[in-house]
Amino acid sequence: MTLEHVVSRSRMILRKIVGTSRADREADLLDTLRKAASPKILLLGDSLIDASRAGVGDPRVARGAYGGSRIADLLATISRIKGAFLWNKVAGAVVAVGVNDAQTAEGEDLEGRQRYFRSALDALARSLGEKPLVLLTITEIASAGALVPRFNRALIALQNREIQSATNAHVFDIAAQFEAAVSKSGLAYDEGFTDGVHISPVGYSYWDPLVSEAIRAAADQAAKRAKFSA
Repeated sequence: MTLEHVVSRSRMILRKIVGTSRADREADLLDTLRKAASPKILLLGDSLIDASRAGVGDPRVARGAYGGSRIADLLATISRIKGAFLWNKVAGAVVAVGVNDAQTAEGEDLEGRQRYFRSALDALARSLGEKPLVLLTITEIASAGALVPRFNRALIALQNREIQSATNAHVFDIAAQFEAAVSKSGLAYDEGFTDGVHISPVGYSYWDPLVSEAIRAAADQAAKRAKFSA
């Protein structure tokens, strides 16, 4: 067994004991890109994407989501990918983020926080350059639940307004589509969640296909760009 295999096996054992850290998850993402035979679509986001099965096993996708992520964390991830000289392994990105930037405890200056989110979205789009970027709107939290008081519903609405007005990205309104899918199923919207914020297993049965649709959109755009550049 080589030293590389020993180190890899030791990391796997340690993760089972203490869990996977953000640094570990990012290291896995960089490793996936390093080994990729062709450029991949980045799937970035917070705990909703982290717990999702969308993109799992899809050879087009490199998953890099982590619970608690904010838009600044995703900008840092992209910066580290570039710093590792792996940007040529990225075909585009699907990004679902924003709810952690809307925590109630961080103040009532909604206008200022909206401006910050707008500038961060612009920075995110610039960081992708000409590569396709698909932004998912922020899934609306439930009417009640253990975690609901931690988030500012009005700020989420303002952030979604910023996402929907983005002109330098393709916007996929997963918030509206998820709500419509749950309603069409006959379920109450709150049944799509475990604590008002995190999606339940039944909720994911409607949410995951939508994320997969966004991945297909990004992959199609990337393929067209590659064909045009050839």
